[in-house]
Amino acid sequence: MADRLLDSVTGLWDAAGPVQSRMAVQDDDTMRALRDYLDGELRLRIAEFLGGPDATRRATAAVGVLGGLIFTRYLNPIRSIGALSAVDVRRVFGPALRAALYGRVPA
Repeated sequence: MADRLLDSVTGLWDAAGPVQSRMAVQDDDTMRALRDYLDGELRLRIAEFLGGPDATRRATAAVGVLGGLIFTRYLNPIRSIGALSAVDVRRVFGPALRAALYGRVPA
């Protein structure tokens, strides 16, 4: 699941291009829609998929990792993160996302 989520983020946001991504930060409505999507729809879907008593907590942590990636790679890029290939994004962010989703890094 972690790799699929990371691939979705990089696929969608890479397609938008850097100018569109940076322009999004300047538009309050766009940023509100992104926050609502991450906190509402995405977090709820992940929690539903995970199930169990701590699913909402784990989904919240996962959305935090994904939101951090979106912010530091696309909206306010940090050079070292923006320069990562999609494969490297999975390699670098995958362990943290898996830990958020599953409470530990699966073997």
